[in-house]
Amino acid sequence: MAAWENDSEAVAGLEELVGPTGSWRGAAGAELHHHDPGLAAALAAFLKHEQPRRVIDMGCGLGKYVQAIRAKGVACDGFDGHASTEELTVGLCYTADFADPQLANRVAAEGYDWCVCLEVFEHVPKHLESQLVSCMLAGTGKGLVVS
Repeated sequence: MAAWENDSEAVAGLEELVGPTGSWRGAAGAELHHHDPGLAAALAAFLKHEQPRRVIDMGCGLGKYVQAIRAKGVACDGFDGHASTEELTVGLCYTADFADPQLANRVAAEGYDWCVCLEVFEHVPKHLESQLVSCMLAGTGKGLVVS
């Protein structure tokens, strides 16, 4: 088998894991979310020090950073494009997609002080990157943490 045929199979496998707007799909996709406990602790401590009214985690995955931030007494919401986000996070976070043209307006209406967006850009298709930026800015009253 030629090397490019293996690449085609890998791309086909990737399409099963990642939806057209960049969100993970299915149980296998959910298992691929990364979490860094040290970063979560440091981020939560930093945000507590900043004393925000509210924080939004965009592309929250399994909600682990939302949990860490809330554990410090900071109000934090989270959303992810995975269709089962609410189920995967046991109601902690909700499903939203950067392809939704009204998402930035809804985020802005919530009045967030800080936006957290970790390891998301590499999943978002180029044609939705500006929408992601608009959403992040809508959730950034005082600051933004992005990777």
